[in-house]
Amino acid sequence: MIELVEHRDAFECLFRENYTRLFYHAFSFLNDEEEAKDVVNDVFERVWMNFEKLIVCWKARATSNMLK
Repeated sequence: MIELVEHRDAFECLFRENYTRLFYHAFSFLNDEEEAKDVVNDVFERVWMNFEKLIVCWKARATSNMLK
């Protein structure tokens, strides 16, 4: 249960720190505010659905970097 809370908190931080920048990037391609919001929300939905895999990759990368 604690791990789920930690993952949720990490995801919320990732969302808060990146949503606006990703929205403007998508908007620069699409020139449609609602479409840009939809695209960014879809991206974050996929990130959340695969968050456990991302955590494993990040931990592996951090470990690898520490060993260098």
